[in-house]
Amino acid sequence: MAVKLFNLLAVTSLAIAACSFGATSANALSTGHHDIARRHIAHDGIAKKKRSQTQRCKQRPSSSAAPAPSSTQAPPPPPAPTSSAIKVAPSSAAPPPPPSSSAAPPPAPSPSSAPSSGGGSGKVGIAWANGDSPNLANFKTDKTSLLYTWSAYKPSNADQLGFSFMPMLWGSSQVDEFEQMVTAGYGSIILGFNEPDQNGQSNLDPETAASLWKQHIEPKKSMGYTLGAPAVSSADAGRTWYQNFLSACNGECTIDHCVIHWYGTDAQQFIDYVSGWQSQFNCPDILVTEYADQNFVNLNEQASASDIQTFYSTVNKWMDETDYVKAYFAFGIMTNMQGVNQLDSLMESSGQPTSLGWQYVNDSW
Repeated sequence: MAVKLFNLLAVTSLAIAACSFGATSANALSTGHHDIARRHIAHDGIAKKKRSQTQRCKQRPSSSAAPAPSSTQAPPPPPAPTSSAIKVAPSSAAPPPPPSSSAAPPPAPSPSSAPSSGGGSGKVGIAWANGDSPNLANFKTDKTSLLYTWSAYKPSNADQLGFSFMPMLWGSSQVDEFEQMVTAGYGSIILGFNEPDQNGQSNLDPETAASLWKQHIEPKKSMGYTLGAPAVSSADAGRTWYQNFLSACNGECTIDHCVIHWYGTDAQQFIDYVSGWQSQFNCPDILVTEYADQNFVNLNEQASASDIQTFYSTVNKWMDETDYVKAYFAFGIMTNMQGVNQLDSLMESSGQPTSLGWQYVNDSW
């Protein structure tokens, strides 16, 4: 009997020991990589979302919260609020109907001074989807100043490189990280929701968006930030959504900058769209935070390298010379273009700018 009891105890001890060296749970393994993953933008499934007759934009960050900046980081002081800030019209003041597609855009105002042979407007922005990376330095020139990441997270080397950061409240799931990170001096311009008119993006109805704006974005005005409107898609639904958002705000949302996304292959259509937005909404100024030479109507008919060169040369020069365009951010500073024409890429696999990328960041066309 004593021997049997001894054997039973021995087997039990071995089983306990074996359990203690078993495989770590999937949840435990994923926790260690969470900080890395959540600093990158989720672009999966973009191509599937583009197969319609409307021009849309890419899927952005996941709902995971981004990490808080280091407590040792000393961000620059916030800028003074712009004097051109306006309150959006109350619901009784509906904006005028959009211009017809055949209407010629108003002529662009002459630049205040002639641009240098290598550009010089300082309007070139960086839309960065690559997390904390030393490669960000490859895209800092005397022509690039503004930076955003489709999130509230600021790359750790952004301040040192001299970028002015624009935190974004991407959607309702990012409120906590936004409130944690966005304090006085953390950035300069706050960007509103990312394509709230689209199911695959932040997907907010205008009333909810207006409520979130009043709670979480409007109070940042007193911290010295200027405020960029929600960036709707360039589909027809985007314009309607924005009109309804302005009505829901009822004069209680400050819009310092209209924010535009656009994808297509016709430079004049781009100019018409931006001009039409300015004419309809009387924007203090405009930030074009996503654009590329990309055909989402017929995916088999994409622009050539020569076409793309002509497109960017035309639209970037026009934006440089147009006073109400404050800054522009081409989509393409990444190696995986997520369904967008690879010839639009502005970054080599080495992390250096492509030939097109060099022209872009140096504003040299």
